Amino acid sequence: MQLVLSLGRRIMRGVRLGVTDQTDPADVKHIMLVNGLTLANSTIAALWVAFGLINATPALAIVGAAHIVSMALVLWLSSLGRQALASAWLNVVGNCVLLTMGWLFGAPSGSQYLLLAGVVFPFLAFAPRHRRFAWLFSAVGMACFVILNDLILPGGAVLSAPSAWLMQVGQYATVFMVFAAVGWWSQRATAATEQLLQRERERSDSLLLNILPRTIADRLKSDEDTIADNHEHATVLFSDLVGFTPLS
Repeated sequence: MQLVLSLGRRIMRGVRLGVTDQTDPADVKHIMLVNGLTLANSTIAALWVAFGLINATPALAIVGAAHIVSMALVLWLSSLGRQALASAWLNVVGNCVLLTMGWLFGAPSGSQYLLLAGVVFPFLAFAPRHRRFAWLFSAVGMACFVILNDLILPGGAVLSAPSAWLMQVGQYATVFMVFAAVGWWSQRATAATEQLLQRERERSDSLLLNILPRTIADRLKSDEDTIADNHEHATVLFSDLVGFTPLS
């Protein structure tokens, strides 16, 4: 149990790498997502190295080792607070690795599906102020998908894929994580917006009730043409307290 807790703390430290007290709160979730996906990619790359060595497929081991080094660079950039550069490098390396895997092992690698998910990922990786980079890398991801799916895969694989089913499971799992993150992010953003609107509505209602009676305030909110009560007979009392103005 202690080992699991210790491992969990280490993973969280890695996920929060580059997050400080001075970090813009709007950037924290983007940094954590990039770091988390980088750690996941490093784990998958380590499996590529292991299976490449076990199945005597040097190409797979070399791609995996290069991927691990590239992911270490992403974490290093995050630790320096260069969130945009880390996200950009993660997208570049991801596209290059997936094109290479598709070229080497063909459709069994499942790279084409992950490239399609890469069209969505940049909008999660980059903070809103870097929206232009998100659109750029989304377009690059779509171009890579078209190149792989229409030009590279029809030509056949250069090598036979070792443990093809395991490679596909890993790619499918990553695709699921990306799209699940999109759904979770959208749901959370919608919930946060609705809560903010509800708080503002309650605040405006409170201010309105400080000025008007509840019955009149309800009529005002329901867009009635006439919000005042009609009284056929009314008495208006005006009074002035002498000397009150200077005291107030």
